Amino acid sequence: MEAPEELERQIADCDAILAAGGDAGDRERQVDVARALVAKGVALAGLRRVDEAVACHEEVVARFGDAEDLALRLRVALALGNIAYDRSEEGRHDEGRRDEALAVLADVVARGAGDDDPDIHRYVGSAFTARPSFCTATIRRARSPPSTRSWRASAT
Repeated sequence: MEAPEELERQIADCDAILAAGGDAGDRERQVDVARALVAKGVALAGLRRVDEAVACHEEVVARFGDAEDLALRLRVALALGNIAYDRSEEGRHDEGRRDEALAVLADVVARGAGDDDPDIHRYVGSAFTARPSFCTATIRRARSPPSTRSWRASAT
């Protein structure tokens, strides 16, 4: 685990990259922005600033979720895996967060299933292997009869 001062320095470095300007049309700049957002999210999570971390990762998905470029698709997969991990950690004590983590994992699988790149498949797999006990418990919960689990209305 890194010292809080080091994590704060990493966040400042990422902010400098993000403040340098837009990312429209310039592939290298887009990749730099995506990397900075993911790195900032990881550092924020290390400081237990989970909602801010998730916001960084969600920004990667919002900006680059439809990208054709492999480097950007990899950052999106990584960001989604990080969101699922962070929400699953919170989900130990909060069923709403657990449900959010499940939705993100479903998105990871859906995006990964449609991609033929082996690196994307590796990232999809890492989203599940990072928290195997969460995934196993979630699968058991999903298989239980409806009377023994809570159902929430879906807004989709």
